[in-house]
Amino acid sequence: MKKCIILAVLLCMISLMEIAIFCTQSNNMVISVPFASLRTSPIDFVVGQEPDVEDSKDKFGRAYDLYMTLKPGLRDVGQRSQLLYGECVICLERLDNGFLKVELPEQYGVNHGTYCLEHSVGYIKENEAQLINSFPTPTHVINKDWAAIELDDGSMELPMGTKLCLTSKSSNVYTVTLVDGRVGTINAEAVYQIQKQVAETEDQLRESIVLCAKKLIGGPYCWAGRSPDAVPGTHCMPSSNCTGLINLAYRACGLELSRRLLGMFLRSAKIEKGSQLKPGDLIFFEEPNQSDGLNHVLMYAGDNMIIESCVQKGIFMRPSQEVFGKPVATLCAGDTITNTAYKNLIYFGSYLGDKLRIQFMRDYALGNCDVTRWVKDEHNQLNITGR
Repeated sequence: MKKCIILAVLLCMISLMEIAIFCTQSNNMVISVPFASLRTSPIDFVVGQEPDVEDSKDKFGRAYDLYMTLKPGLRDVGQRSQLLYGECVICLERLDNGFLKVELPEQYGVNHGTYCLEHSVGYIKENEAQLINSFPTPTHVINKDWAAIELDDGSMELPMGTKLCLTSKSSNVYTVTLVDGRVGTINAEAVYQIQKQVAETEDQLRESIVLCAKKLIGGPYCWAGRSPDAVPGTHCMPSSNCTGLINLAYRACGLELSRRLLGMFLRSAKIEKGSQLKPGDLIFFEEPNQSDGLNHVLMYAGDNMIIESCVQKGIFMRPSQEVFGKPVATLCAGDTITNTAYKNLIYFGSYLGDKLRIQFMRDYALGNCDVTRWVKDEHNQLNITGR
C-alpha cells in the first residue's frame, strides 16, 4: 500500500513538474507558416468539405445569400482571424487532436458585453507554430503584398504585415533570422523600419497607409481574412475582410490597431463631417435599431476615393458617390445611407490626427501588448469615447 501511495505521489509530482514547465517555458510561440487560420473551435476546415451551409445562416445573417456567392474557401465561418508568420501566440491548452487553444497578444478587440479591451482567443493547428523562449522585438515589417526571403536552399514568400528581426544591411538587402534558425536575406525595399519614436509626419503616414491598402486591391473578400491575395501558382485563397484590410494596411506601416470592428470604431477619434476626412481615415456603417449594428468599415483614400473589402467585389477602390449615393464630403456623422443593401448610419473616425494616438499604436506594434495597461494609459491622455 505504501509503495502505491509513494508511486502515486511521485506521479503527481512529475505531472505537476510537467505542468509547471509548460506554464513557465513552453507557452510562448510564434507562427511558423506564411499565414495560419485562427479557428472559433478546434475543427479543421477543408475546402470543398465545408459544413452544411444551413448551419452558417446564423453567422452570415441577412447577408447569407451574398456570402453563398463566394468560393467555398473564402466563406469559412469557422475562421475567426488569420495570423501571420512570426506573430506571437500564447498557448493556453494543448488538445489531443493536434490543435492549440491560444491567446493573441498582437490582436485585440472590445468585448461586446463588457466593452473592455481583450486579446483574441481561438484555436490553431499545433504544426503551424513553434516554441520560443521569449517574444522577439521586431525591427521591420513587410510592406509589399508578398516578399521573398532568399535562403541557401531556395526562397520563402512571406505576406504583408509580417514582422521580422533584421540585422546587418549590405547591398540593399538585410540579413534575417527565421523562427526555425535559418538565416536568409530580404530586399530592403520590401520592408518598413519600425522605429520606437515615429519619425514620419502625419501626412507621410497617411500616404503610406493608403499606399499599402492599394497594394491589396484585387484580392477577394475572405470571411475573417487578414492577408494579401495568394501568391500566383499556389492553391491558397487568402485575402481580407473589411477589418482585415484596415488592420493590415496600418500594421504594414508599423501601427497596430484593433483587429475587430467594435474596437476599431470605439478607439478612433470621432469626425463629424465627411468633408473633414483625410487619407487613411475610416468610415463606419451601422445598421440602425440593432444592439450590435456595426457591420462595415472603409478607408478614405483621398480625392473622393474609397478603398474597401466587400463580399460582392473583393478589395477595390471607387468614388465615394458610388458607395454612398452622394460625395462623402456632403455627409455628416449619423446620416442615413440608402445606397447599400440595407439602410445604414454612417460615422467617421481617425487614428492619425494626433501624435499621442499614433505613438500608442507604434508602442503596441513593438510588443507592448498589455491591453489593460495600454488602455489605462491611453484613457488618461486621449479622448476615448463612443459615438
